[in-house]
Amino acid sequence: MADPRGRARRQRRWWQWLAVISAITSLLVLSVAAWLWWLSRQPPPFYARAVMADAQRPIAEGDEFERRVLAARNAARRRGGWRLELTEDQINSWLAERLPKAFPNALPDSFADPRVAIADGALELGGRYRSGQIDAVVSFELAVKVEDEPNVLSVRVIAVRLGQAPAPAAPLVELAADAARRANLPLRWTQAGREPIARLTLPDKTEALGNRRVLLESVGLLPGRLILEGRTE
Repeated sequence: MADPRGRARRQRRWWQWLAVISAITSLLVLSVAAWLWWLSRQPPPFYARAVMADAQRPIAEGDEFERRVLAARNAARRRGGWRLELTEDQINSWLAERLPKAFPNALPDSFADPRVAIADGALELGGRYRSGQIDAVVSFELAVKVEDEPNVLSVRVIAVRLGQAPAPAAPLVELAADAARRANLPLRWTQAGREPIARLTLPDKTEALGNRRVLLESVGLLPGRLILEGRTE
C-alpha cells in the first residue's frame, strides 16, 4: 500500500520544481524583453554617425548635390547617355538641410530626419519613426537594382530594424506605399522567401525633361557612393 505521506512529499517537490522553472522562465522572458527594448532605443551605428557628422559636414556638400543633380538633368534633356554620381556625404547634407525646406511634404508624417549609408551593393536608410507609442529610429537595409526592363527599380528588403533590434517589414511597406502615393509612382510588392521586394516603375517622360524618353539603366552602390546611369532617346 502506497505511503500517503511519501506521495504528498513527492507532489510538493514536483510543485516546487514547477515553481522554480516558471520563475526562471519568466525571468528569462523579461530579460530578453528588456534587452530588446534597450536595443530598440539605440540608433543604428550608421545613423548615429551620420547625425553626428551633420555639424561638421560643410554646407557645400548640399550645394554639390544640387549641382550634380542639375547637371544630370540637363544631360538627360539631350539624346545620348547620362550619369549621376553622388557621395554619401552629399546625400546626407541635402537630406538634413535642403529636403525639409524644399519638399516639406515629401515624407510621411511618421518619418523624419532621414539619413543613408552606402556600402558595396547595399543601401541603409534610416529615420526617426513616430507612430502611437513608438518613437525610435527605424532603418532598412536594401539592395537596389534596375530590372531587365529600364526604369523598373527592384528594391529588396534585406533587414528592418527598430533601433538596433530586428523588426517586421510592415513599417517599411507602410512608409514606402505612402511615399509612392505622394509622388504618384506605381509601386507593387512581391516576396522572395522571407524578403519583401518592392518594384517601382519610373515615368519615362516628363515635362521637366523635355518630354523625351529618359531611361534609367543601372544603379550602382559602391562604398560611400551612389551611381545612376541611363540614356535619353
